[in-house]
Amino acid sequence: MKESGFMIEKTTETPEVQATPNEELAGEHPSIIRFRGCKHLDYGDNFTNCTKENFSGILVAWMRHDIRNLEAPKVVQFCKLRGRLNQLAACIGKCNAQCALYDEVEHAIEYEK
Repeated sequence: MKESGFMIEKTTETPEVQATPNEELAGEHPSIIRFRGCKHLDYGDNFTNCTKENFSGILVAWMRHDIRNLEAPKVVQFCKLRGRLNQLAACIGKCNAQCALYDEVEHAIEYEK
């Protein structure tokens, strides 16, 4: 096929697109997200009235349910050393470190959809 002086080739090949680590994991485990944060962040299943939530595919935090004090934070992180951290991004990156013991690792967390 020739059009305005240029040769146009028809192809059935699909261009190769590299997936991000989260997209690669999503193919096998649709409810796993990877992000960097302190190794002391706690994503175990030992918190009552809380669910792990995916925040825009960037990080996982805890959503607290049945909060009696309406002024208490609803979205938090939990630390194995300090307990509840009252911020969504607490200890996600060195700039959000809550103490001097911050030690960054990569988390691969399963969360409820």
